[in-house]
This record gives sequence, structure tokens and C-alpha cells, in this order.
Amino acid sequence: MTVVTDRRMIIQEFLVYDDGTDRRYELVDGVLVEMGAESRANTQIAILLIEIFLQLVGRKQLGIKEKFKFKASLLPPVMLI
Repeated sequence: MTVVTDRRMIIQEFLVYDDGTDRRYELVDGVLVEMGAESRANTQIAILLIEIFLQLVGRKQLGIKEKFKFKASLLPPVMLI
């Protein structure tokens, strides 16, 4: 875990933060922390979940919602409702 900033940030600052690289960061208690690379196990789990979701969508057992009726500061990559 690498701390990137020496001062606390608010969510609005974090959302527009760009250091000009392709590094990924998370905000932990107001502190900007560089995220590590994904592990192989995490990638395999993500691929498995994508395969399962695609099968469910294909069987029409899982719908896809494109618009949300609520406001959020961050939308997750996948949301199950």
C-alpha cells in the first residue's frame, strides 16, 4: 500500500484527480492510496462471474438496467439489484 498524498482529500477532489498515468487509486479515510495489480485469482473469479451473468442474461433470468433512478458518487462496475 503506497500513500500518494500527504494531505486528506474529499470525495469531490478524488473524483477529478488525475496524475497523468494509468495507475488506479482508492480513497481510504481521505488519503489517496495506490491500488496494487489484480491477482490472478481475482481475474479468474471476475471471468467466471462474467460467464455466469452472460448465461443468465441469455436465458432472460437476469435483466440489464441501463438507467438508474438514484444518485451515487461512484457507480460500481457491476450492481445486482
